[in-house]
Amino acid sequence: MEIASLTEPDPLPDVDLDVRVDTVPERKTFCILCGIPMVADPGPAVFLSSGRERVCQRCTRTHDPAVWNELKWRRRDWQSESDWGQ
Repeated sequence: MEIASLTEPDPLPDVDLDVRVDTVPERKTFCILCGIPMVADPGPAVFLSSGRERVCQRCTRTHDPAVWNELKWRRRDWQSESDWGQ
């Protein structure tokens, strides 16, 4: 029987994340991965690929930095498109 090293961090679970546009009004919700409360604004957001559960920014950066970068780009595009109507 092998004992895990105390200096090695626990491996992160495999989580598939996806950036999608959420069109529902602003509401309070919780991150599905860590459970912290967060405000769910309309617009681009990170969800589990297999469902409609939201993921917070901290968990997104930790589990999938590429999705974090995609979210930043999509939010910038979302803001610029909404500014066009003003």
